[in-house]
Amino acid sequence: MRMAVEERVRGFIETRPLDEETINYVSHLFNRYASELRMICATHTLSHARSAMLTEEEAMIGTIVAKCSQPRKRKDLMAKLREQTNLLVTSIREDLVGDEDLTLEDGLMRAWVAWELSAVERDAFGGKTFGWVALGGVFEVIKDIGDRDGLEGSRF
Repeated sequence: MRMAVEERVRGFIETRPLDEETINYVSHLFNRYASELRMICATHTLSHARSAMLTEEEAMIGTIVAKCSQPRKRKDLMAKLREQTNLLVTSIREDLVGDEDLTLEDGLMRAWVAWELSAVERDAFGGKTFGWVALGGVFEVIKDIGDRDGLEGSRF
Protein backbone atom coordinates (compact mmCIF):
# COMPACT_ATOMS: atom_id res chain seq x y z
CA MET A 1 0.00 0.00 0.00
CA ARG A 2 2.83 2.38 0.88
CA MET A 3 4.29 2.15 -2.63
CA ALA A 4 0.89 2.78 -4.21
CA VAL A 5 0.40 5.89 -2.09
CA GLU A 6 3.88 7.19 -2.91
CA GLU A 7 3.35 6.59 -6.62
CA ARG A 8 0.11 8.55 -6.52
CA VAL A 9 1.65 11.40 -4.51
CA ARG A 10 4.61 11.57 -6.94
CA GLY A 11 2.09 12.50 -9.62
CA PHE A 12 1.73 15.84 -7.82
CA ILE A 13 4.98 16.50 -5.88
CA GLU A 14 8.51 15.19 -5.48
CA THR A 15 8.49 12.82 -2.51
CA ARG A 16 12.28 12.85 -2.04
CA PRO A 17 14.21 14.35 -0.41
CA LEU A 18 12.06 15.13 2.60
CA ASP A 19 12.35 18.71 3.81
CA GLU A 20 13.89 18.99 7.31
CA GLU A 21 11.61 21.86 8.34
CA THR A 22 8.54 19.88 7.30
CA ILE A 23 9.83 16.81 9.15
CA ASN A 24 10.26 18.88 12.33
CA TYR A 25 6.79 20.42 11.98
CA VAL A 26 5.13 17.05 11.39
CA SER A 27 7.09 15.47 14.27
CA HIS A 28 5.74 18.16 16.56
CA LEU A 29 2.20 17.44 15.32
CA PHE A 30 2.70 13.72 15.91
CA ASN A 31 3.93 14.30 19.46
CA ARG A 32 0.93 16.55 20.18
CA TYR A 33 -1.43 14.02 18.62
CA ALA A 34 0.00 11.09 20.61
CA SER A 35 -0.07 13.06 23.86
CA GLU A 36 -3.67 14.23 23.42
CA LEU A 37 -4.80 10.80 22.22
CA ARG A 38 -3.18 9.17 25.26
CA MET A 39 -5.13 11.58 27.50
CA ILE A 40 -8.39 10.80 25.70
CA CYS A 41 -7.75 7.06 26.01
CA ALA A 42 -6.91 7.34 29.70
CA THR A 43 -9.95 9.44 30.59
CA HIS A 44 -12.54 7.41 28.69
CA THR A 45 -11.85 3.97 30.08
CA LEU A 46 -14.49 2.04 31.98
CA SER A 47 -11.91 0.70 34.41
CA HIS A 48 -10.90 2.52 37.57
CA ALA A 49 -7.39 1.05 37.53
CA ARG A 50 -4.66 3.64 36.99
CA SER A 51 -2.96 1.59 34.31
CA ALA A 52 -6.17 0.92 32.34
CA MET A 53 -6.42 2.78 29.09
CA LEU A 54 -8.26 2.40 25.79
CA THR A 55 -6.27 1.46 22.73
CA GLU A 56 -5.64 4.05 20.05
CA GLU A 57 -7.79 1.98 17.70
CA GLU A 58 -10.74 2.06 20.14
CA ALA A 59 -10.45 5.84 20.29
CA MET A 60 -10.19 6.23 16.54
CA ILE A 61 -13.26 4.13 15.76
CA GLY A 62 -15.14 5.48 18.77
CA THR A 63 -15.93 2.30 20.61
CA ILE A 64 -15.05 0.74 23.93
CA VAL A 65 -14.47 -2.99 23.78
CA ALA A 66 -14.69 -3.58 27.55
CA LYS A 67 -18.00 -4.82 28.86
CA CYS A 68 -19.90 -2.77 31.41
CA SER A 69 -22.78 -3.64 33.70
CA GLN A 70 -24.24 -0.20 32.99
CA PRO A 71 -24.97 0.02 29.25
CA ARG A 72 -26.01 3.67 29.45
CA LYS A 73 -22.71 4.64 31.09
CA ARG A 74 -20.79 2.83 28.34
CA LYS A 75 -22.89 4.48 25.62
CA ASP A 76 -22.41 7.96 27.12
CA LEU A 77 -18.67 7.40 27.50
CA MET A 78 -18.42 6.28 23.87
CA ALA A 79 -20.27 9.41 22.72
CA LYS A 80 -17.80 11.61 24.60
CA LEU A 81 -14.92 9.53 23.25
CA ARG A 82 -16.10 10.02 19.66
CA GLU A 83 -16.55 13.75 20.18
CA GLN A 84 -13.09 14.30 21.67
CA THR A 85 -11.34 12.07 19.16
CA ASN A 86 -13.10 13.86 16.31
CA LEU A 87 -11.99 17.24 17.69
CA LEU A 88 -8.40 16.01 17.94
CA VAL A 89 -8.34 14.53 14.43
CA THR A 90 -9.95 17.66 12.95
CA SER A 91 -7.43 19.90 14.69
CA ILE A 92 -4.44 17.82 13.59
CA ARG A 93 -5.73 17.59 10.02
CA GLU A 94 -6.23 21.37 9.87
CA ASP A 95 -2.71 21.96 11.20
CA LEU A 96 -1.37 19.44 8.71
CA VAL A 97 -3.04 20.60 5.48
CA GLY A 98 -5.61 23.29 6.29
CA ASP A 99 -3.44 26.40 6.54
CA GLU A 100 -4.85 28.95 4.09
CA ASP A 101 -1.36 30.42 3.52
CA LEU A 102 -0.09 26.99 2.48
CA THR A 103 -0.15 25.90 -1.15
CA LEU A 104 -1.94 22.64 -1.86
CA GLU A 105 1.37 21.11 -2.89
CA ASP A 106 2.97 22.12 0.42
CA GLY A 107 -0.04 20.66 2.24
CA LEU A 108 0.40 17.45 0.28
CA MET A 109 4.08 17.38 1.26
CA ARG A 110 3.14 17.75 4.93
CA ALA A 111 0.57 14.98 4.66
CA TRP A 112 3.10 12.79 2.82
CA VAL A 113 5.75 13.39 5.50
CA ALA A 114 3.15 12.57 8.18
CA TRP A 115 2.34 9.31 6.36
CA GLU A 116 6.04 8.46 6.22
CA LEU A 117 6.50 9.37 9.89
CA SER A 118 3.62 7.10 10.87
CA ALA A 119 5.55 4.17 9.39
CA VAL A 120 8.59 5.04 11.48
CA GLU A 121 6.45 5.53 14.61
CA ARG A 122 4.07 2.60 13.99
CA ASP A 123 5.07 0.88 17.25
CA ALA A 124 4.72 4.06 19.33
CA PHE A 125 1.37 4.93 20.88
CA GLY A 126 -0.59 6.90 18.27
CA GLY A 127 1.63 5.85 15.38
CA LYS A 128 -0.92 3.68 13.61
CA THR A 129 -3.84 6.06 13.81
CA PHE A 130 -1.66 9.09 12.99
CA GLY A 131 -1.06 7.29 9.71
CA TRP A 132 -4.81 7.12 9.13
CA VAL A 133 -5.09 10.86 9.79
CA ALA A 134 -2.16 11.55 7.45
CA LEU A 135 -3.57 9.33 4.72
CA GLY A 136 -6.89 11.17 4.96
CA GLY A 137 -4.93 14.39 4.47
CA VAL A 138 -3.17 12.95 1.42
CA PHE A 139 -6.53 11.97 -0.14
CA GLU A 140 -8.09 15.34 0.70
CA VAL A 141 -5.29 17.39 -0.84
CA ILE A 142 -5.07 15.25 -3.98
CA LYS A 143 -8.80 15.76 -4.47
CA ASP A 144 -8.41 19.53 -3.92
CA ILE A 145 -5.53 19.72 -6.43
CA GLY A 146 -7.62 17.80 -8.95
CA ASP A 147 -10.59 20.10 -8.40
CA ARG A 148 -8.37 23.18 -8.72
CA ASP A 149 -6.68 21.94 -11.89
CA GLY A 150 -9.74 20.32 -13.44
CA LEU A 151 -8.07 16.92 -13.47
CA GLU A 152 -10.11 13.80 -13.87
CA GLY A 153 -8.90 10.79 -11.95
CA SER A 154 -7.67 12.89 -9.04
CA ARG A 155 -9.53 10.59 -6.73
CA PHE A 156 -7.62 7.74 -5.17
